[in-house]
Amino acid sequence: MKPDDADAILEVMKEGGLVEKVASGSCYEATESGRRLASGFVSRLDEFFFSCVGSLSDQEAAVAGALMRSALLVPGGFHEGRDVLAGADESRWPPLCLLAFSTVFQVLTTTSKRATGLSFTDFRFLLELYPKKRHGCKTHRAKDMVRFLRTGRAYVTTASVRLEDQGYISRIPDENDARGVLFQLEPAGYLCVQDAIEDVWAVLVAFYGDACGGRVVLGAIKKLLVAEDAALGCMAVG
Repeated sequence: MKPDDADAILEVMKEGGLVEKVASGSCYEATESGRRLASGFVSRLDEFFFSCVGSLSDQEAAVAGALMRSALLVPGGFHEGRDVLAGADESRWPPLCLLAFSTVFQVLTTTSKRATGLSFTDFRFLLELYPKKRHGCKTHRAKDMVRFLRTGRAYVTTASVRLEDQGYISRIPDENDARGVLFQLEPAGYLCVQDAIEDVWAVLVAFYGDACGGRVVLGAIKKLLVAEDAALGCMAVG
């Protein structure tokens, strides 16, 4: 986080009565209101986290913990060389997992943006249309993209126009809906995704090494993603 960004955030929280400046020095601390609010957030985070990891076997949970630990202990990272992650339980502590995810997400976002010039969500739009088979073709409706990207329909509409203007995607008629259209990648979109994937893969290898392609790792991640969808759905209804 940039110092100017931190100052701005602290100022907003100070105006909201969530933090206050310590009498001596330039440090801040949470007010009673701030601590109550944070406590509520942590409770919700714990609920979400344990809903997700509860679907994993002991072996898969250990693998997930190792992934979190690797992200935090990568050379130059926040916790490199510290003993706070000595045990497996600590590595799966929700706040540390959130920090690990945020670290990886920030690096991947920066990497994809440098490779494509697109926002991470726009890049994911293209990625959702990228076929698994080399010469395959993959299409999605607008409502599918809303669900995959977890965005509003307005974003999908404006993003699709923007990406089409850049030559990355095209619209084709939906044979099952006379008024509907499907999105698909154009050759420029394929190349854009392929170039970015090479850079993103290099980043993942830097974090996780050979574990990136491990079958147990991929299986654990898939189960976590399924559990995440279910947990978010339950919490939204609640």
